[in-house]
Amino acid sequence: MEKCVYCGKELPEKPVDIQVKNTTFQVCSDTCEAASQEYLRKDKKFKTVLYGIVLLTAIAVLISALSGGSNMLVAHIFQIAVGIAFFIFPYPISYFTTFRSCSISTVIKICKVIGVLLALSGILFIIL
Repeated sequence: MEKCVYCGKELPEKPVDIQVKNTTFQVCSDTCEAASQEYLRKDKKFKTVLYGIVLLTAIAVLISALSGGSNMLVAHIFQIAVGIAFFIFPYPISYFTTFRSCSISTVIKICKVIGVLLALSGILFIIL
């Protein structure tokens, strides 16, 4: 049986359709429809911010490594920044069809957990 792209629950007999570009997806309720539309709106607005922070972090880590790599403080600071970015901007997936296998709410939770782990490990590496 099909599942709601937002919450992952099984769809009722009369699901709500949402249109994303040329594809129709189904959600289980008006609440999930509103949450999906809000996610899509924020995804369009903030995905570039997340990707920019990740790109800047990769460049900073590369520069830190190429400059001798003895001082990894910069890399750890950027690691914390990426963790915070994943927590604030949980929009990593490029194609909405991915949500058919992993619901939007699950992706948000995974991104927030990854963000917390990255930030905490960065802080831990700086302290040690």
